[in-house]
Amino acid sequence: MQIEELNPFIRYASMHQNYYPQRENSICYDCRFFYVVEGDGVFFTNGEKYNVSQGFFAYLPPETHYKFLFSNYNNVKIYVLNFDLTDQFYTFPKSLGTATESTFDKQKVLRYAIPQDFSKSIVFANGLFIRNYIADCVELFLQKVAYYKHSASAHLKLALFECLR
Repeated sequence: MQIEELNPFIRYASMHQNYYPQRENSICYDCRFFYVVEGDGVFFTNGEKYNVSQGFFAYLPPETHYKFLFSNYNNVKIYVLNFDLTDQFYTFPKSLGTATESTFDKQKVLRYAIPQDFSKSIVFANGLFIRNYIADCVELFLQKVAYYKHSASAHLKLALFECLR
């Protein structure tokens, strides 16, 4: 898949009002996008540790191990998106879920060629430059107005390209 063919298919988009403690690392079956609106703590992925505060965001490709540790789990607002970078698997419209290291089933991962630019995690401490794209994407997905999936996909695509810049 070439970067020009990017056409995100969103399975899940929501604002989480809290985030529950994780005992073990999570592993994504599809791509994930996290944008922290409120809350602070740390985020672990790929052997790295990142400080989390307002504006933190992370893009994770499939099969990425990750873990959030927030200082106050009841004082968290975080946008969460689960998606593919292609609409090839639109017939799987529901979230594929999140696994832990002990429950991960590699066969649930949908296989497609991921552009090299998106084959590794992208993490920024201050992603204010994409907040509106992500907020609009989640809002469209939740409202489910006409063509919401296509409009939300366009907003996510813009956010992903902004991340590359």
